[in-house]
Amino acid sequence: MPLPPVEEMRSTPGVGIFGQPFAVGTPDDVMAVLERHRDVDLDEMVVQFNHPGMGAEEVARSMRMFAAELMPEVKRWGRAGAETNAAVS
Repeated sequence: MPLPPVEEMRSTPGVGIFGQPFAVGTPDDVMAVLERHRDVDLDEMVVQFNHPGMGAEEVARSMRMFAAELMPEVKRWGRAGAETNAAVS
């Protein structure tokens, strides 16, 4: 199934990877999707920023926004966050 444009991904049933919806939208929208994984024992997370219809500048802006607004919180989750927090304590 071809992917819909980015702005339609959240509202298109069945669009996602392995049954997980794509996390698209504002930082709050994306965090709401990612928070489902907060208490899972993760040590890696794969994030894709380049979707059909997005230009290079839009992709770069999304990456910078994720790094600035979401990554600090996501880094505290799972096994990697527990190890980092233990090392800092």
